[in-house]
Amino acid sequence: MQTNPFDPTETFEGRLRGKQVPDGSCDARLTVSMQGIQATPSAGPAHLLPLEGLKVRRDESQALIATQADGKWSVSCDDPNFLRALETVAGNHLNDQLARLEGQSVSSRGKHLLGCFLVLAFCGLLLWSIPRLFHRAVQGSVAALPTSVDVALGEAAQDSMDPGGPIVEDEIILAAMQTMVNRLAEHASMEGIEYQVRVVESSIANAYALPGGFITVFTGLIAESETPEQVAGVLAHEIAHVTERHGLRRVAHQVGLMASVSLLFGNLGGLEKIAIDLFTLQQVNGYSQEQETDADLEGLKLLIAAEIDPTGLSEFFEIMEAEYGDVPDSLAWASSHPQFKQRIATIEEALAASEHPQYWAPIDVDWEAVQLAVDEL
Repeated sequence: MQTNPFDPTETFEGRLRGKQVPDGSCDARLTVSMQGIQATPSAGPAHLLPLEGLKVRRDESQALIATQADGKWSVSCDDPNFLRALETVAGNHLNDQLARLEGQSVSSRGKHLLGCFLVLAFCGLLLWSIPRLFHRAVQGSVAALPTSVDVALGEAAQDSMDPGGPIVEDEIILAAMQTMVNRLAEHASMEGIEYQVRVVESSIANAYALPGGFITVFTGLIAESETPEQVAGVLAHEIAHVTERHGLRRVAHQVGLMASVSLLFGNLGGLEKIAIDLFTLQQVNGYSQEQETDADLEGLKLLIAAEIDPTGLSEFFEIMEAEYGDVPDSLAWASSHPQFKQRIATIEEALAASEHPQYWAPIDVDWEAVQLAVDEL
C-alpha cells in the first residue's frame, strides 16, 4: 500500500504520560500524522492523541508537551523537529499555539542579534510590536532579495536532504522531465533561475521544488500519470512555488525576527541552516492552503502560456482522489493541501474564465517509452 503523499508522517523518541501508565510516564515512540500523535510505548497499547483540541506548551527544560483535549493523555519530546512536524499537519487552532511557542523560543535566541543593531532598536521595536506591519516587512524583505539567495538556500537544502530513494540515471526518463521543465520555464515569471530536475525512484506519486529551481520528481508520479500533460501540470505547480518564492517565505516566517534581520543585512549563513532544517522530505510540501491554491493558479497560467493542455493538472488530482480519497470535509482544516475536489473546481473555474488557445501543442516525448523505462527500474 502506497503512502499518501499528502499525509506526511514522522517519528520521534519521547515520553507518554497518563494515569494508566505505571509510574505515571514511560518512554514511547511518537508518530506525527494528520490523524494526530500516536504514542507507542515499548510495553502496552498505543494511544492516539487527536489534533483537534490538542494543547501544547513547553516545560522548564524547553521540551514540547502535547496534551489531548480531555487531559487523559499527554506526550513530551525534546527534539526540536517535533514542533516542525506538528506545524506541518496542524490546523488553525493548533497553529496559533505553535506560533506562540516558536515566537518565544526565537525571541530568546535572537536577543544577541538586537545588541548588534542598536541603531535600529527604536524603529525595530515599533515595527515588531505590530504583527501586520512585521509580516509586511518580512514579505518586502523577501521580494527585494536577488534570486541568488533562493539558489543558495535551495542548493544547501537539497545537498543535505535524504532524496527518498535511489537517484534515477535513465536518460529517457530524465530527458522527458527536462523537456517539460524547459518548455514551462520559458514562460516563468521569475528570471535568473536555471531549473534543474532530478528523478528519484519511489512509489510516491508526487514532486517537489526547492527555492532556486531544484525540482525532484518521484517515479510514482510518472507511473500514476496517464499522459505527459498530467506530469507537466504537476511540474508547472512546482515551478510556481519557485517563482512565487513560497519556500523562501517559509524560511523567513519560520523564525520571524531573526530571519528578517538576517535577510535585511544579507546574512545567509544562519538561513542556510534554517533551510536545511525546514526542508526535509516529510515537510518539503508543507505549504499553506493559500500558497497551494496560488501555485495551482500560477501553474495554470504557465501551462496556458506554454500551450500545454492545462486539464492535465486537474486530471492528475482526479487520479489522486480516486487512489487516496479526500480529507473529510470535517477535517479539511487539518490538511496542508486543499481538498482534491476543491482544487479541481478552482482550476476548472479559472480555466473557463481565461483566454487560451483552441489548440494545445503536444509535448515532444515518447510517453510509452518513458513509462516502460520506469517499469524496468
